Amino acid sequence: MTRLSLSGEILPDHEEDSSQGATDFVSNLGSTPPSPTSDSVTSFDFEENSISDHLSSLSPQPSLYSLTESLKEQVVRFEYGRTVNTHSDVYKLAADEEEAQRLDQQHRLYQVVFGDYVPPFREVLGDNDDPLRLKACLDIGCGSGAWILEVANAFPHVSCLEHFAGDFDVVHAQHISSGIKDYYRLIDDVALALRPHGLAEFTENDWRLYDINKRPVISTTSEIWGTIEPPEGWTGRGLARSGTSPARRVPKGRASSPSPYLARFTTLVRQAALRRGAHVDAAALLNRWISEHPAYEDVIYREAWLPLGGWLDSVDVRNCPGLNSTTPEEFDRLCRIGRESAEDFLAFMRSARPLLLSTGVPEMVADQLTIKASQELRETRIPLYIRSQKVYARKKERRQDAAALLLS
Repeated sequence: MTRLSLSGEILPDHEEDSSQGATDFVSNLGSTPPSPTSDSVTSFDFEENSISDHLSSLSPQPSLYSLTESLKEQVVRFEYGRTVNTHSDVYKLAADEEEAQRLDQQHRLYQVVFGDYVPPFREVLGDNDDPLRLKACLDIGCGSGAWILEVANAFPHVSCLEHFAGDFDVVHAQHISSGIKDYYRLIDDVALALRPHGLAEFTENDWRLYDINKRPVISTTSEIWGTIEPPEGWTGRGLARSGTSPARRVPKGRASSPSPYLARFTTLVRQAALRRGAHVDAAALLNRWISEHPAYEDVIYREAWLPLGGWLDSVDVRNCPGLNSTTPEEFDRLCRIGRESAEDFLAFMRSARPLLLSTGVPEMVADQLTIKASQELRETRIPLYIRSQKVYARKKERRQDAAALLLS
């Protein structure tokens, strides 16, 4: 199976399911209203080695294409020591081999957290033995292509070469809010792309860190910038502390002085993405948006709290809220998630360098926070969580389809 990202990249798809074994901390969450206007949907763009494959896959005569330096410059460029894509002014994380490896590792991490696929997945993509209605799957943003490659291997009868309205049985979007100006518009577009009763799945993190009680860790402007005067537009407590779309029922945090450097770094990256137009509050808004959207039904919300680092290995679980009743197997699983999330976060800090520097953060500030935060992760002493939120839903059957059935 292959699939087309919204950046235009065509990739193959893949793998096996295991929605079981992911009994994560599931709850309901409400949020604030939609903002149904925007013009930008972007994705992690392809590696240099895949550029020629990408272009040839779009051409009936692939031999006409050859990779040249000028062609390469059209799709990627080198900024602040890393390769970045040229297709989006919003998405500024790296787009090179190191980032592809990080995204592969992150994909495996979230398979441990949530399982391979959500429960309706196999039902939706099951082979219907109908040659006139091929199953199709779309992965938005795609990262390194790991998810869609696994889907292709597990469901060889599923295909997806084009991007047309009403053509897809499954649409999957994960960790792309850093490249999306209006996430509600994206949810609209996904509904348009789905077939009736098709499956939409969205997973996002909220660009915050949480303490051992799962309360947001707040960093002040002075903690982030020190004695350096922030560039114009970066000043003010509100900018350092939160995004532009506050979500209801998100636990309130309180400033803890001094806050961990990991929280300071995360806050700075969040605000850099916000300044570039990214919809960084999307995670907290997903459930309300999709639950209230007229095109979706059977909406399921899940959230998971990922330990950041190996601090669980050295704590007394009896004194940890929410952990004193975990089984030894579940505790071992959480420890593994913590170690793997630390590796992912270390690589993410390197990937975020172009985003920070291109948005006006002085190199000295970015470097100091990166070094100090990396040291905290390696020392594994500070209990911190990452919060990940997933929503999946089915597209409603068309009313005209139901009427046709009644008349038939």
